[in-house]
Amino acid sequence: MDNVISKWILSQTPLNLVSFVKGNIARTYFHMMKEHGAQIPNTQKTMMLYWDKLDPVDEWECKRNARIKDVQGLGNSFVTEACKAL
Repeated sequence: MDNVISKWILSQTPLNLVSFVKGNIARTYFHMMKEHGAQIPNTQKTMMLYWDKLDPVDEWECKRNARIKDVQGLGNSFVTEACKAL
């Protein structure tokens, strides 16, 4: 993720971002940490865990993840796992 965008997202308070995208952002960060070694402060990880619960995976995110996996060969395993429950 672009460093400027990343810094902006992490600088926002939970009230500044629309609730229905918070989980998507969190799962993207989880993926980046797992697959690409991205690091974020523990306080931000805690917030991302909260966002993941606040905004669970939905059908749109599952379809998006499947398309990304088809094109790039690697989807977001956090999304893939959550989609199994839908």
